[in-house]
Amino acid sequence: MKSNVSVLLITYYYPPSDAAAAPRPFRFASHLASLGIQPFVLTTGEPISNEVNVTRVGERGNSPFRRWVAILLDNLESRVFGTRLRTSWAQQSIDYLRNHPQDHWEIVHSVGPPLGVHQIAAWVKRHRGGIWVADMQDPIILPQTFTRGVRNWIQTRLILPFWERYLLRHADIVIANTPAVRDLLQMKYVKWRHKVQYLPNGFDQGMNARPEPIPARDFKILAHCGDFYSVRHPVKLLDALVRLTSLGSVPAEHLRVDFIGDLAMNQGRGAFSGWNGCSREKARQLLASPWVRVVPERVARTVAVKAMAEADYSLLIDVEGPLSKYFHPVKIFDQISIGRPILCFTEHGSPADELLPLTGVPYVTVYYTDSDYETDRKVAAFFNLPNTPVSYSSQLEAERGGVALTCLLASIYNDSLR
Repeated sequence: MKSNVSVLLITYYYPPSDAAAAPRPFRFASHLASLGIQPFVLTTGEPISNEVNVTRVGERGNSPFRRWVAILLDNLESRVFGTRLRTSWAQQSIDYLRNHPQDHWEIVHSVGPPLGVHQIAAWVKRHRGGIWVADMQDPIILPQTFTRGVRNWIQTRLILPFWERYLLRHADIVIANTPAVRDLLQMKYVKWRHKVQYLPNGFDQGMNARPEPIPARDFKILAHCGDFYSVRHPVKLLDALVRLTSLGSVPAEHLRVDFIGDLAMNQGRGAFSGWNGCSREKARQLLASPWVRVVPERVARTVAVKAMAEADYSLLIDVEGPLSKYFHPVKIFDQISIGRPILCFTEHGSPADELLPLTGVPYVTVYYTDSDYETDRKVAAFFNLPNTPVSYSSQLEAERGGVALTCLLASIYNDSLR
């Protein structure tokens, strides 16, 4: 790799942010310097002392007029368009770059979401030149996207398709984090298929959770930290546990299931729309089970990590249905690093389904297509696994470790500079 290559890494989410999208750009920035690549990070928030090569730009301007415009844009994006582009922050960042005309970079790497990061990168490429690497992290738009209602129609038929095509047309490299997203983009945009590269999510020992001693208690905890929504919900698990506890196959008095995060129970004023195929009454009944504890709000990452690290078992609820192959749940890397048994609900061939066998960590996979009998059998067997943490495999470190993934990124940079 050419030495002393300068990279502008544009990301909205960056530590100390707790967002699931923050570790990926931080991982790259942490390891690029060791490969002879100098990263400069442009992100949001207030400046932090002792940060090196990190510039933080506020969401809104200093003048009353700029703050008013930023508030107006934020409300327009969330209420009318149904999505948050972070246009106001993107414009503030562009203003900052415009006031520093001496800054130039050979590579501009934008890591979404939101789409505003790519707006900034497009401006840099247009006015300063350089290679533009657009890292989607999450897919912008997918097949079978929900389009009912005017706001959703504007989002899924106008805004998101425009940005997806814009990235494929103007970026030099487009990065997808699952093979399914890569294949989808290459099929949709045959003319630019050579631009699309695959770079998966991964982990670093110093960034992910580690196991903590389990506090003294007379029951075992199965912990889930994260949000639920229409195609990611715990109905299949809770139905199985209701059957198993009623039969005594899983003693209810020795079990607690913790759900920490937004449960999507307040979506919709009429029919319950939070969990696909489940009525509001059934959802409330399942969550009222005596062995369920609910913290129905998003918590700080430190709180979530502590809950997972002190639990006996980890629960991974993946996306249900054909869209599962397009998403890679980030929390799986914390669960793998903790090393205690993982109960995973997913689809055949999903990224989580393909990753778990490589980890060396005990796990049981329940597929959404499994019958009730098969689901009950797997869940009952899962609770017989010992809760002693184990280290993940060296193969996983070689394929998904932070250094390995950053080396793959450096090779993508190198190919783009030729």
